[in-house]
Amino acid sequence: MARKAQATPFKHESAKEKKKRERLSDRHCKSRLLINALRRGNYQPPSIEHEAQSSQSAWTNEDSHLDDNQGADEEWQDVTDDRQYNSPGIQQAWGSIPWDVPAPTQNPVPSRYPIFDPEISRSIREHDRNAIHNTRAENWKKIMPKLFSAYLWLKDKTANWTAPCSFDEFTSRFCKCQQSSPRVHQFIDLVDLVGQQRVKINFCFCMPRSVQLLSIGFLPSSPAKPTAGFSMRLLAYHNYAWHNSNVRLKPFVETQRIFSEERSEVLWNHRKTAGRDLRQCFSSSMLVYRDLLDQTIDLVQKTLTLTEKDKLASGTCPACFGPSSKTGLHQLPSVDDRLIVSLDGNFQQRHHKLAGRSTVPLVTPDIFIQPSDLDEVKEYIATQERTHKIPKKADKCADSHKAGNDSRNETTWKACDDTGVMGSCCRHDSVVFLANIHGTGENRALPLAILKRILAIVGPERPVGVLYDLGCSLDKFVNLRNIFAEDRHRIKFGTSVFHSYAHEWSCQIKYNPRYQKGWGLSDGESLERLWSSLSAQISPLRYASRNNRLGALSHRCNYRNQQSIRNLEQIRSSTGAA
Repeated sequence: MARKAQATPFKHESAKEKKKRERLSDRHCKSRLLINALRRGNYQPPSIEHEAQSSQSAWTNEDSHLDDNQGADEEWQDVTDDRQYNSPGIQQAWGSIPWDVPAPTQNPVPSRYPIFDPEISRSIREHDRNAIHNTRAENWKKIMPKLFSAYLWLKDKTANWTAPCSFDEFTSRFCKCQQSSPRVHQFIDLVDLVGQQRVKINFCFCMPRSVQLLSIGFLPSSPAKPTAGFSMRLLAYHNYAWHNSNVRLKPFVETQRIFSEERSEVLWNHRKTAGRDLRQCFSSSMLVYRDLLDQTIDLVQKTLTLTEKDKLASGTCPACFGPSSKTGLHQLPSVDDRLIVSLDGNFQQRHHKLAGRSTVPLVTPDIFIQPSDLDEVKEYIATQERTHKIPKKADKCADSHKAGNDSRNETTWKACDDTGVMGSCCRHDSVVFLANIHGTGENRALPLAILKRILAIVGPERPVGVLYDLGCSLDKFVNLRNIFAEDRHRIKFGTSVFHSYAHEWSCQIKYNPRYQKGWGLSDGESLERLWSSLSAQISPLRYASRNNRLGALSHRCNYRNQQSIRNLEQIRSSTGAA
């Protein structure tokens, strides 16, 4: 059966298609002449004045012609004759081009490095980010003395921003400019507990803008050129909500935005598509607010010239560190003026390496053991081991606890820089000291560093009882290396009540506080209750910056100590003690 010839659309062409084919044919001829001229080297570029208008009109006519042939519901097809492309002249012209001959113009020398190297781009972004963080931190450091002075005066004037004059303008108290002095105008988004508003404020040049914003009752979001300010009562409300409800930043800011937009104006973003996202601004103001609270406590302690023991008595637990008479009705020697502390480590409160990276120096709060002190204890332990030639021998009780074994937990914290927190509490559940665990497990230097600081504060004669999950192992560790030889007579170790049943029977008899004198009803599980109260902060602090993580833990523990002191007052008043 003979094959049927295929129908070709070029056999019958319309007038428009023929006109287009002729125009394209002329265009191909001009291209062939141009190529030949380029080969011979006698190409003369056309004058701009003569060709500009005709070239523009030709392209315009062609574009309009293409638009006319492309309907809305039908597909445009090219009706050019294939014979124009297969003509001998065009084939000869293209075939005669010397493609292997380099162009006479000098090409630029290629760079040794790729233009868009991802490593270089990442380094540039990281450098810019660190520069922004360092500049902001340095600016806050410069203006903080003036801001803190204004904060103290305004706090007293407005009764901690609870008086009717809380939002009065006190700028004249801090501004020394004349009425005719030049000023700069800027729009600031002011957010309060019951509303928000975009206000145009006139800033003078004699005081920082942050101080001027604070003088009207709002704390700025940045030190130099703030774009938002939050009222002091809103920040105080968030502070209590964070302590008692563990509210996170994003849902709190979003709730406040929706609540304020219903009762006031909308703070539009740059594109006018939605309300402005104030999470970062509120986070900065919140950190400054906490810093002002901490500086207030430090100022009181410095003014009263409190010793380290006095600071623990006023801010941690007055029952354990304050002045007291003989303990107990019968004044037993085993409980006479005895300080009982519990120790424990938590490896859920760790921090990822890639989260919150910044070159801002690490600031360790006072409640934490300083890294230099921890290094001194490690060096002291190493020196004692070399002196007494301690062999490497495994301890059964220590080996049975996974938390104290680095090799078992290596896969857990391989992506973390800070792997956990070591803590100490008194028998009234107040937090005494914390230690940041950096890259290791629950090694012996951590509890010994905390114990060393406690021994140096409480005095040379006061007995100290230590309840620890690995109390038996720590007691053997200290005895073998002769650590704290001058204080060893007043230190007694025990195991916490709940964890003591995981030890051997001999350890339980010797170290269980229920089988020994001098421990009273202390169970040594104060840290477990602390970790339970801090469990809601595991996830957000794991991805915060290192400074924010330590600052948040310190802020929460100080608040917990204040609540513990109030509970002691209630217990004392309820029992009728004098």
